[in-house]
Amino acid sequence: MEFVKLSTTMGVKDTIVSQPHLLGMSTTEATVYMQILERQGTILELRRRTDIARTTLYHIVNQLEKRSLIMRQTNG
Repeated sequence: MEFVKLSTTMGVKDTIVSQPHLLGMSTTEATVYMQILERQGTILELRRRTDIARTTLYHIVNQLEKRSLIMRQTNG
C-alpha cells in the first residue's frame, strides 16, 4: 500500500485539482467537484462554468452522489 504525505502548504483544493487520482477521481470529475464546492448550482450553471457537456455532467454528478461526495437537492 502506498502512502502519500501532503505538504502542509498544499491545500485540500490544490490536491484535488493537481492529484485527483488520490481520491479515485478523473480530472474532469475533480473539476466538477471543485465547481460544486465553490458554488452550488444547476447542471446548466455547471455547464456554463465548466464548458463540459451536459450529458457528461449528469454522469459525473451521479458518480459523485453515489460516492456520497455531494447530495442533490430538488426544488418543489
